[in-house]
Amino acid sequence: MNDKEQLLKKIKALADRGEGGEALAAAAILDRLMEKYHITEADLRDDAMEIHEFKWSKPFEDKLLDQIAYMVIGKYDAYKYTNSRAKVRLVKCTQAQRIEITAAFDFYREYLAEGLARYFKAFIMAENIMPDVTKERDDNASGLTFEEIALATMLDKHERHAALTDGRKERGA
Repeated sequence: MNDKEQLLKKIKALADRGEGGEALAAAAILDRLMEKYHITEADLRDDAMEIHEFKWSKPFEDKLLDQIAYMVIGKYDAYKYTNSRAKVRLVKCTQAQRIEITAAFDFYREYLAEGLARYFKAFIMAENIMPDVTKERDDNASGLTFEEIALATMLDKHERHAALTDGRKERGA
């Protein structure tokens, strides 16, 4: 498959799955380019299942990738391997599904990082993992947003001292 066909497949995926004006613009571009390069709809149809490689790098991105693949494909077979550098998930899917998974993963991974950072700040606040009043404090730590404060109030509080005195590590002990 040549580069032109690859590009047209991506535009077709956008035309099929995009919303509103985005889909209409992609469809118009697709029609014009298909005519220019003499490529038919049949040339772009690729229902063959192949194994595609998806990479991630940060904590929780593997779970996000897994959830997105599940959203696009439904139940699927996947293989995951990691070593010191590579973190890869192999997924058997069509070319169109690969494009959709990649686009969704690229979109959501940024918001995942922001959400985890917000959760961490709220967790610190909920658990009161701060120095006591006799130690120097960073007052900048209290600059939480309304959403972070609301999240902190919803989190379970864990009693570290109670767990130390009775020897248990159970939640809420």
